[in-house]
Amino acid sequence: DYFGKSLKKASSYQFKKLKFDNYAWNVKGIEQKISYEDAFQIDDTYIVTQTNKGLILIDQHAAHESILYEQFMDSYLNSNLQLELFNCNLLIDLSSSVKFLVLQNIDLFKSIGFDISDFGDKSIKVNYIPKIFKDHDVYKLIEQLLQQIEEKGEFDKNFVDQKTQQTIAFLACRSAIKANEVLTKQEMINLAKKLDESKGYLTCPHGRPTKILLSTKDLEKIFKRI
Repeated sequence: DYFGKSLKKASSYQFKKLKFDNYAWNVKGIEQKISYEDAFQIDDTYIVTQTNKGLILIDQHAAHESILYEQFMDSYLNSNLQLELFNCNLLIDLSSSVKFLVLQNIDLFKSIGFDISDFGDKSIKVNYIPKIFKDHDVYKLIEQLLQQIEEKGEFDKNFVDQKTQQTIAFLACRSAIKANEVLTKQEMINLAKKLDESKGYLTCPHGRPTKILLSTKDLEKIFKRI
């Protein structure tokens, strides 16, 4: 069960924080005078519109999911959630080389909310972490941050760890309209327009296409005109 596996990997704290702090863009109930007036649904799952280049087929769930993923990711990256600290008092044993790398960059860690101190031998003590990571595996999180330091010499301001990505993808999937859900003409138009305005995601977070162009040339091949 995809949802069951994702829920175990996702962060429950991040999920609730992002869900309740952000109003998810809704396909329904938005009035806009835009194009796509010819839009219609197939099997209450796919939206069909046309352009001068052919037909566009949209998977309504994948499209809405990709839009919400972008919204929640932008919210996460542009918020101050990381500034709220959590007292974890966690001891972690590391190899000598990894411990050296952590202590060498202790100020860099502190700049993003990680309070770390030397605990003798091969151990470090993680005193505080950003609260948004409170139910993460702190060792794996530090490991991913160290990889960034080794690759770039600093932290990417848009760094998103694997568990956070899974959480945002899971939230987007759960919040999106589903297949077999009837949409009005205006709701179809809203979704098609919003997808065009997004940052170019052609797939949902799980890799499925959001839309496919069936060109006039494709149609000519199907009907053996060429």
